[in-house]
Amino acid sequence: MARHLVRLTYYSAVPDDLTKRDLREILAASQQKNRRLEITGGLGFNRRRFIQTLEGDRAAVTGLVQKIFADPRHTAPVITSCHEIVDRAFPDWSMMWLGEELFTEQLMRKYSANPNAVIDDLDDDQLERFVLDLGRELVQRRLDAVVEL
Repeated sequence: MARHLVRLTYYSAVPDDLTKRDLREILAASQQKNRRLEITGGLGFNRRRFIQTLEGDRAAVTGLVQKIFADPRHTAPVITSCHEIVDRAFPDWSMMWLGEELFTEQLMRKYSANPNAVIDDLDDDQLERFVLDLGRELVQRRLDAVVEL
Protein backbone atom coordinates (compact mmCIF):
# COMPACT_ATOMS: atom_id res chain seq x y z
CA MET A 1 0.00 0.00 0.00
CA ALA A 2 1.44 3.36 -1.03
CA ARG A 3 2.07 5.96 1.67
CA HIS A 4 0.55 9.35 1.11
CA LEU A 5 2.81 12.08 2.44
CA VAL A 6 1.10 15.27 3.53
CA ARG A 7 2.21 18.66 4.79
CA LEU A 8 -0.08 20.29 7.34
CA THR A 9 0.42 23.81 8.71
CA TYR A 10 -1.48 25.33 11.61
CA TYR A 11 -1.22 28.04 14.19
CA SER A 12 -2.65 28.28 17.68
CA ALA A 13 -2.81 30.82 20.50
CA VAL A 14 -0.24 30.57 23.27
CA PRO A 15 -1.67 30.62 26.81
CA ASP A 16 -0.51 33.56 28.94
CA ASP A 17 0.92 31.23 31.58
CA LEU A 18 3.11 29.19 29.20
CA THR A 19 6.65 28.87 30.61
CA LYS A 20 10.03 28.17 29.04
CA ARG A 21 9.87 24.80 30.74
CA ASP A 22 6.57 24.11 28.95
CA LEU A 23 8.24 25.01 25.64
CA ARG A 24 11.16 22.67 26.32
CA GLU A 25 8.74 19.87 27.23
CA ILE A 26 6.67 20.43 24.08
CA LEU A 27 9.76 20.37 21.89
CA ALA A 28 11.35 17.32 23.55
CA ALA A 29 8.09 15.33 23.47
CA SER A 30 7.40 16.25 19.85
CA GLN A 31 10.90 15.32 18.72
CA GLN A 32 10.66 11.92 20.40
CA LYS A 33 7.10 11.18 19.25
CA ASN A 34 7.70 12.43 15.72
CA ARG A 35 10.76 10.23 15.24
CA ARG A 36 8.68 7.21 16.23
CA LEU A 37 5.85 8.25 13.85
CA GLU A 38 8.26 9.24 11.04
CA ILE A 39 6.88 12.79 11.11
CA THR A 40 9.09 15.76 10.33
CA GLY A 41 8.45 19.48 10.65
CA GLY A 42 9.13 22.81 12.23
CA LEU A 43 7.72 24.58 15.29
CA GLY A 44 7.85 28.35 15.73
CA PHE A 45 6.75 30.57 18.57
CA ASN A 46 6.39 34.31 19.07
CA ARG A 47 4.82 34.58 22.57
CA ARG A 48 1.36 35.00 20.99
CA ARG A 49 1.22 32.10 18.56
CA PHE A 50 2.62 28.68 17.89
CA ILE A 51 3.05 27.99 14.21
CA GLN A 52 3.85 24.48 13.08
CA THR A 53 4.26 22.49 9.91
CA LEU A 54 4.07 18.71 10.09
CA GLU A 55 5.04 16.30 7.31
CA GLY A 56 4.45 12.58 7.14
CA ASP A 57 2.00 9.80 6.45
CA ARG A 58 -1.54 11.21 6.28
CA ALA A 59 -2.89 8.95 9.04
CA ALA A 60 0.05 9.67 11.36
CA VAL A 61 -0.19 13.45 10.86
CA THR A 62 -3.97 13.41 11.34
CA GLY A 63 -3.68 11.43 14.58
CA LEU A 64 -0.93 13.70 15.89
CA VAL A 65 -2.85 16.89 15.10
CA GLN A 66 -5.88 15.56 16.97
CA LYS A 67 -3.68 15.04 20.06
CA ILE A 68 -2.00 18.45 19.70
CA PHE A 69 -5.35 20.21 19.44
CA ALA A 70 -6.54 18.46 22.62
CA ASP A 71 -3.51 19.86 24.51
CA PRO A 72 -4.53 22.92 26.58
CA ARG A 73 -1.21 24.61 25.70
CA HIS A 74 -2.55 25.02 22.14
CA THR A 75 -5.72 27.09 22.16
CA ALA A 76 -7.86 28.24 19.24
CA PRO A 77 -5.97 26.15 16.65
CA VAL A 78 -6.45 26.94 12.96
CA ILE A 79 -5.34 24.56 10.21
CA THR A 80 -4.25 26.76 7.33
CA SER A 81 -3.18 24.12 4.85
CA CYS A 82 -3.00 20.39 4.36
CA HIS A 83 -1.99 18.83 1.07
CA GLU A 84 -0.11 15.91 -0.42
CA ILE A 85 3.60 16.34 -1.06
CA VAL A 86 6.26 14.38 -2.90
CA ASP A 87 9.28 15.57 -0.89
CA ARG A 88 9.65 16.79 2.67
CA ALA A 89 10.87 20.31 3.41
CA PHE A 90 12.21 19.13 6.80
CA PRO A 91 13.57 15.66 5.94
CA ASP A 92 16.19 15.59 8.70
CA TRP A 93 14.19 17.22 11.49
CA SER A 94 11.79 15.31 13.72
CA MET A 95 10.88 18.81 14.91
CA MET A 96 13.01 21.80 13.99
CA TRP A 97 12.76 24.51 16.63
CA LEU A 98 12.22 27.67 14.60
CA GLY A 99 12.33 29.60 17.81
CA GLU A 100 11.24 33.05 18.70
CA GLU A 101 14.07 35.14 17.32
CA LEU A 102 13.33 34.28 13.69
CA PHE A 103 9.93 35.94 13.76
CA THR A 104 11.53 39.10 12.47
CA GLU A 105 9.82 42.17 11.05
CA GLN A 106 11.91 41.76 7.89
CA LEU A 107 10.65 38.23 7.30
CA MET A 108 7.05 39.21 8.04
CA ARG A 109 7.30 42.13 5.58
CA LYS A 110 8.21 39.65 2.87
CA TYR A 111 4.69 38.25 3.15
CA SER A 112 2.60 41.34 3.83
CA ALA A 113 2.54 44.98 2.74
CA ASN A 114 1.29 45.79 6.25
CA PRO A 115 4.34 46.62 8.44
CA ASN A 116 2.33 45.59 11.52
CA ALA A 117 1.33 42.24 10.08
CA VAL A 118 0.95 39.27 12.38
CA ILE A 119 0.66 35.60 11.59
CA ASP A 120 -3.14 35.84 11.57
CA ASP A 121 -2.93 38.30 8.64
CA LEU A 122 -1.20 35.85 6.31
CA ASP A 123 -3.22 33.74 3.91
CA ASP A 124 -2.82 29.97 3.87
CA ASP A 125 -0.14 29.87 1.18
CA GLN A 126 1.84 32.72 2.77
CA LEU A 127 1.75 31.02 6.15
CA GLU A 128 3.13 27.75 4.82
CA ARG A 129 5.87 29.56 2.87
CA PHE A 130 6.67 31.58 6.02
CA VAL A 131 7.33 28.41 8.04
CA LEU A 132 9.37 26.84 5.25
CA ASP A 133 11.44 30.02 4.89
CA LEU A 134 12.02 30.14 8.65
CA GLY A 135 13.38 26.61 8.45
CA ARG A 136 15.64 27.43 5.51
CA GLU A 137 16.90 30.57 7.27
CA LEU A 138 17.71 28.61 10.42
CA VAL A 139 19.57 25.91 8.49
CA GLN A 140 21.55 28.60 6.65
CA ARG A 141 22.45 30.34 9.91
CA ARG A 142 23.72 27.05 11.33
CA LEU A 143 25.75 26.37 8.19
CA ASP A 144 27.20 29.89 8.31
CA ALA A 145 28.15 29.37 11.98
CA VAL A 146 30.00 26.15 11.14
CA VAL A 147 31.88 27.87 8.31
CA GLU A 148 32.91 30.70 10.68
CA LEU A 149 34.51 28.23 13.12
